[in-house]
Order: sequence, then C-alpha cells, then structure tokens
Amino acid sequence: MSGYFFVFDGMDGAGKSTALNGVAASLRRMGHSVVTTREPGGSPLAEQIRECMLGDWSDGVPPQTELLLVFAARAAHMQHTVLPALARGEIVLCDRFIDSSHVYQGVLGGITASWIDQLGTQTIARLPEASFIFDLPVEQASQRLQQRGIENRFDRIDLERMQTIRDAFAQRAQAPSHHLIDASREQSAVHADVLERIEGLLA
Repeated sequence: MSGYFFVFDGMDGAGKSTALNGVAASLRRMGHSVVTTREPGGSPLAEQIRECMLGDWSDGVPPQTELLLVFAARAAHMQHTVLPALARGEIVLCDRFIDSSHVYQGVLGGITASWIDQLGTQTIARLPEASFIFDLPVEQASQRLQQRGIENRFDRIDLERMQTIRDAFAQRAQAPSHHLIDASREQSAVHADVLERIEGLLA
C-alpha cells in the first residue's frame, strides 16, 4: 500500500510549519498515520548536513555548494524517511522541498532551473501528491519573523529580498499539483483550507 506525500512550502514567516503541525494533528485525530518531516534534514544524516549548511561561515557559502548540500540531504531524507513511510502506507507531511531549492538556490543564487531539475531527477524517487505554497504580503511576514526572532542566516529581514522570494514562490505555485494558500488569514482558516484540500486528495 502506497502512502501520500504532501509538501508545505513558501517564504519564511508564512506560517507553513505551524499549519503543517496543525494539519498533522487533525489527520491523526481522523485515524491516519502521519509522519512529519522537514528539509533540509528529516533523517540523521540529513540533519547533520543541515547543521553544516546553516552555519554562519565567515568565508560564505557559494550557491553551488549550498545546492549540492541541499540535494545530498534530500537524497538521504528520501531514502531513510520519506520512502519507507510511504511504503508503510503513511501520510508524509514535509516542511520544504524542491520548490525551495528553485527559489533560494535558483532565483536568489543564480543557479539554472535545468541543473536543479537534473539533480532532482537523480534524487527524488517520488514526487508529492500536492505542494502547498503559503503566500502573504512581505510586510506581514516580516512582522512574524521579528516576533519569533531570527533562527538562521536564511531568515534575514530584507523586504526587497523577501518580495523576490514571494514572487518566485508564486511562480512555482502555477505548476501542476501546486496550491497557492492565502496565509494572511487566521491560522484556523489556513489550517481548514489545507486540510480540506488534502481530504479531497485522499478520497
């Protein structure tokens, strides 16, 4: 029995992680077996790569190095966490996936989409049933980031940069099996929206 794979993605401060945890709790109450995970990370090796990647290196991290670290972690994550859970018939909810690679290493880092897709072909053995892209105005996302505090070097509060990220994710949301989620609403409304979409795909 094959499970279901859903991705929660979008700009920092959009509330995707909060929504993921809320949706996971609802699905479990409905009797589903759910695995929550994240990228980069999600398996012991991938988490070690994450720590390396998010470090504040004095000489910087070239986009090419960053991309290869992301995909090294993704390959481990797929093999050790995602695929085994799907083989058990579980629902996998993942915080970030390849859309983030296209935005952060692609649009911001200047790496071509074709190279990212080639790496994806080699490392992603199962595409998600759906990817939910959480979207909201950058001013609102900035306020949320200020309230929670900066967690890593990717959380820089720069409105121009954040707008570039928002626009890039909105472009990614036009792809098949992608859903653009209005994350400016109350958490309960966002949660209910995503849960309804997932229930429709499980039916």
